[in-house]
Amino acid sequence: MASELYVNTIAEKTAANGVSVDGVTLKDGGVTLTGDFVPATPLSHRNMIINGGMQVWQRATAATAATTTYDTVDRWRLYENTDGAYTSEKHTMALAELNTTGHRTALKLACTTADASIASGQYSYFYTALEGQDCQRLQYGTANAKNITISFWVKSNKTGIYNISIYNDATTNYQVSKNYTISSADTWEQKKITITPTEGSTSLITGSGGLIANDNTQAIMLYFGLAWGSSLSSSAVDTWVVGGTAYGNSSQVNWMDSTTNNFYITGVQLELGSSATPFEHRSYGEELARCQRYYTIIPTQFGQIALGDGSTNGVLMLTVPVPLRHTPAIEQINSVNHRIYKDGYVVSTSNHIAISGYNADTCFVKASFAGFSSITLGHTYQWLPIGSYKLGINAEL
Repeated sequence: MASELYVNTIAEKTAANGVSVDGVTLKDGGVTLTGDFVPATPLSHRNMIINGGMQVWQRATAATAATTTYDTVDRWRLYENTDGAYTSEKHTMALAELNTTGHRTALKLACTTADASIASGQYSYFYTALEGQDCQRLQYGTANAKNITISFWVKSNKTGIYNISIYNDATTNYQVSKNYTISSADTWEQKKITITPTEGSTSLITGSGGLIANDNTQAIMLYFGLAWGSSLSSSAVDTWVVGGTAYGNSSQVNWMDSTTNNFYITGVQLELGSSATPFEHRSYGEELARCQRYYTIIPTQFGQIALGDGSTNGVLMLTVPVPLRHTPAIEQINSVNHRIYKDGYVVSTSNHIAISGYNADTCFVKASFAGFSSITLGHTYQWLPIGSYKLGINAEL
């Protein structure tokens, strides 16, 4: 906690009983505050990463092939573009792992098809993105831009140098790559990496080109590399450069080189300052609500009320649990068909549905369906999916 760090600092400044420093008095092993205690950074809401503890998995928990999208764990997008392949899945910690890391769940990656030689434009990585309006505390684009620290727990059977990178999708795109080492195979290790706004004695982030728009578009991306082709990696490390070719660096191991390779990660935290504080554990309900701003699944097992909008078309008014980032797209999961019922009888069957409107004030999503028959304008119907069909509401970055 920030308070613990502050008190520890004071304790280091004075070992004398009864001596006061900065309004804090140490006496007989206790601590007395003689004024308001206001830490430099907040005690809560320190972690800018959503679902850094890998708690929320709305889409899938079983092993799923990585493509170029969000496949399993919420807010973490997985990319694979090599001659190999890997999967992602939920890993439930054993008690010994919980004891070490303080976390119950992790993201597990497994190489399922090897590629021992990564071509120039090929890559494998995963990342998370932050909205611009959530990044203003960084003060990028000003002379007072802040240091940030990234901490996480990681484990892999493949040891060696890996890298993370920060991509600032701002007025001008800038990147910085930082290395970390997995030292012991199959062993949980915590990594702590600080990134200054002047890495490499640069002034890119403190200049006007580093300014982050105060809106709901993506601003900061945190990349974890698994394998990088030469055109996407750079020999530069620990220095801000113009973005596009420094997602990783040339020191990164090729994690895709064997089907025995695995990679586990949890407890990802990005915060202001030059020191990593203990991971900010949020309740599952709070973490789920944060994730649902970007993606949520509409329950469909009991159907939805539909309104006829012509002879072949209609609309559904779907309610989402939290305001979405923007007007969403719809995902038809396990899509086969859906039906329209009237008075308990099937009127028609189709498989087309699309988003036609969204109201952020009411959290209503308007979905339009088409390709039916025998629909009457203004009549109400029951819309029901066939089989395991689901509706995913996608407002991801």
